[in-house]
Amino acid sequence: MNYAATLSVVLLLVISGLGLVVDSNRTGGQPLCSTMPSVFMQEFCQHIDHVVVIFMENHAYDNYFATYCLVKGPYCTETAIGVSPGTCLPQVGYTGNSSYPTGKPVCPEGSIAPWNFTAENLSTIDVAHGEANTVRSICGTTANASCLGQAPKMTGFWNGEGKTYTVFGHYNGTTIPVYWDMAEEFGLGDGFFSSDPSYSLPNHWFMIAGQAPPQSQTYLTTVPEQHHYIDEANVTNTVQDLLNNTPQVSWKYYDWTLAPYNQAIATTGGPLPSNQPGNGSAYSLWNPMAGRNESYRPAEAAHFVNRTQFFTSLSGTLPNVSWVIPQGGYSDHPPANITKGQSFVAQYVDAIEESKYWNSTAVFVTWDDYGGFFDHVGPPGKTPTMNPLGLSIRVPLIVISPYTPAGLVSAQVGYFDSILATIEQRWNLGCVVPGRTQDCTAPVMSSYFDFGLTPRSPCLFPTNASLASYPDTTCALPRSAAQITPSLWTGSDEGLNDTEAD
Repeated sequence: MNYAATLSVVLLLVISGLGLVVDSNRTGGQPLCSTMPSVFMQEFCQHIDHVVVIFMENHAYDNYFATYCLVKGPYCTETAIGVSPGTCLPQVGYTGNSSYPTGKPVCPEGSIAPWNFTAENLSTIDVAHGEANTVRSICGTTANASCLGQAPKMTGFWNGEGKTYTVFGHYNGTTIPVYWDMAEEFGLGDGFFSSDPSYSLPNHWFMIAGQAPPQSQTYLTTVPEQHHYIDEANVTNTVQDLLNNTPQVSWKYYDWTLAPYNQAIATTGGPLPSNQPGNGSAYSLWNPMAGRNESYRPAEAAHFVNRTQFFTSLSGTLPNVSWVIPQGGYSDHPPANITKGQSFVAQYVDAIEESKYWNSTAVFVTWDDYGGFFDHVGPPGKTPTMNPLGLSIRVPLIVISPYTPAGLVSAQVGYFDSILATIEQRWNLGCVVPGRTQDCTAPVMSSYFDFGLTPRSPCLFPTNASLASYPDTTCALPRSAAQITPSLWTGSDEGLNDTEAD
């Protein structure tokens, strides 16, 4: 659709005393769509009333979709094609083939070949992927973060991730059929990067804040580190603060109900819980807002609920904004079996599609960091991002909505802050800290929607199908290139002005 088309004039209503401008055909004090900062956002506002973010764990783009465009997707870009199995890639520190896995492609000394995972690899080891590991993987020879922002080499994974061949394996349409099926039926992003070159905690912060407390960059393994983290978390603004000031916009964080504050901040200096309430849960790796004392106030705590309540909300109380966080065994986080993660995502997506909210909902499914797995595309430089470390390694992004064309593969550069910016602009929230947080300048997710489409019918995905007999859905055939506006599926922002934020 041509976003430059003139929009029809809408009727304005100014609420006396509040000065709030709303559309006459919208309720709840939602902002006037014609005041959105770009033509795309104006149309997004007209069509989308609900955004759902499903935040999975620990997989790089190539680990899931390296060979996707060799099999599917008529609009694949060069970077989306990935690396063909058997291609020898230089890896600093790799010196020989003596212990190379049996039956895997063998390369000369100094190079390693990516290889196809099989059903034996549905559960893998959890390799290190903290800041030092990430930096070394990107830069090749050093863990000094000063190398970030320069031309990325992507040659340090062998040393950076513990000298294991697991890092170079990847799944395909046989081992992750649900994710490939969703990508083929809706939209896949091959230019989407995690926001911080580190592990889960700082990246979960960027998803909801456009920034992260400095202490979150390191694993919180001692009591002083945990105390310091809580101190920083309590003075780190998030979208929660914007939403508190905009009560007409409803939201929930579907993970678990918060424990009492005195239990949540209990410190042991031991391993941290990822997503469970109780002792030490304020340091959750997957719930940054659990580290803020304001979340425990009665009015705020009501926004944090068990993930199973999401299904109840689809009967009539779905919030405008929802974050859905899986429990550990269903998160794709190694060593979890990824068949469980696929079933988890399919259950939530199907439930949305079968609800009355389908025609007004956009679903973003992504993974919080690369998990130590190899990806061949280096992150963009430090600009225009505000994170002093720049962006990190690519992660998959699947976008599902009634306005997302089947078979779409977008090269538009985006990151977690882009999803946050899309939410902020849709509800006229501003950004977390103007001029200082990354959501203020992040591009919105414009390339995944065509509002010229008649809303697509639901496309349901099997939730417990055998991998050996997975029935690919055939809800819609990908459109030809001639039927898609180039700016839509290439990710071009020409003429959209989508990077502006309040």
